[in-house]
Amino acid sequence: MMRRTIDRESDVNPNLLELLKGTDLRRTAIVCGIYAAQNLAGNLIANQAVFFFERKCVHLLYNA
Repeated sequence: MMRRTIDRESDVNPNLLELLKGTDLRRTAIVCGIYAAQNLAGNLIANQAVFFFERKCVHLLYNA
């Protein structure tokens, strides 16, 4: 099954515009939407919480 897929894909010259056509457009939109939702929900800031806490000198409260 994998060999057949590789053989079929090797005959085609893909380009980035194919991501914006047909089923691939739907997949691209879903992936971009999920990525944006994670960032808008605050995961981007939550993953960098240490940076923000150090900027506000929160570590000084625990060293006293």
